[in-house]
Amino acid sequence: MSDYLILNNEYYNVKQNFYFNKTIKFGNDSPYIFTNHFTNLNYSDYVINVTDLLKYTILDEEIYFLKKYYGKKTIYNKYKLDKIINKNVYTELVHSLIINKRIEFLIEYINNKNYSINCINYTNKLLDDLYKNTKYLIDNLFNI
Repeated sequence: MSDYLILNNEYYNVKQNFYFNKTIKFGNDSPYIFTNHFTNLNYSDYVINVTDLLKYTILDEEIYFLKKYYGKKTIYNKYKLDKIINKNVYTELVHSLIINKRIEFLIEYINNKNYSINCINYTNKLLDDLYKNTKYLIDNLFNI
């Protein structure tokens, strides 16, 4: 767990609000189990849980998942993701990609559970912004 400072100078403890399923068979299956953490929430609580999901520490299992199922993907047809992970370079990019995956799988979950349109729109907008940030990061890291 990690902490961050909130407005009234108190620390807020970031909670792990998912379980990671290590036994999935396909890369398009969600390794994230949100069931216990994203049920019966009002909009405010939902946003807090999503914030925790964004801020929670990247797990080694998530890096392994990214490498196993997306390692052959290339950036600008030049840099393979598994080589970036193996060399332990551009960790901020790897973390950004994992956070994107967390939110992608969350969108799938909330759509399947028929969440309110406000939660769905919020999460879709968030993912769009994350994609833009990741693209900006890639462009700057690889000087494109």
